[in-house]
Amino acid sequence: MTRLHKTIMTLLCTMALIISGSTVLAQPASGRIPQCVDAFEPDLTPNPAPALNPRRIFAVVLGPYEFSVPWVFLSGRPRANLHSCELGVNKLAIQFRFNGKVSIPTGEIDYSYDGVGFGNEAPSDLVELQALQFYDRAPQDYFDPSLRYRNTIRAVTAGSVKVIDGLEEIKPGWTVTEGTRWHLATDDTEVFISCDLIDLCTGFLNLRDLHLSAHITLKQHFGE
Repeated sequence: MTRLHKTIMTLLCTMALIISGSTVLAQPASGRIPQCVDAFEPDLTPNPAPALNPRRIFAVVLGPYEFSVPWVFLSGRPRANLHSCELGVNKLAIQFRFNGKVSIPTGEIDYSYDGVGFGNEAPSDLVELQALQFYDRAPQDYFDPSLRYRNTIRAVTAGSVKVIDGLEEIKPGWTVTEGTRWHLATDDTEVFISCDLIDLCTGFLNLRDLHLSAHITLKQHFGE
């Protein structure tokens, strides 16, 4: 299996773990957790309280869904001395490490990520879910993999389109340095992923049956 194909399949499996009940990141949060108040406001008191356990759980309510997310995985985190509480948001952004050698069916995720390192300094196996959103009828254009796919296919000139293990591989042929696009569509899921030549992949995922759309980034050599 090629490096890019392994990246795509890992991304899809990872998203399945996040959405399913098989991982801590998606277990139902307790209804007893109070609502967060000024969660993202800095603590400006003269003697700020010390940071709390980075693994403490925050309930994140997104449309009809409620996720339990450890503080350390939240991207754009609440202040470090805020106790567990319920966050009402219009998108869920999380980041975590996924060890490609673990058994995906068991829902194993590497919880060693401590929030250190961004961009080029981030771990090579870091998955960044930039935004997971709930939609009523259709995902926003920016998050719609179908729209991105159609626009890419219309623009293919000297490139190529072929199917590898069920995934459409698209090489637009716009420039010599242009990367690769990948597309997969089923009755319930559609994903469009763009991989550039500097080891970065950006994915757009639509889980039609759940009315959830997502924007994800990860490294190409992730999961090797």
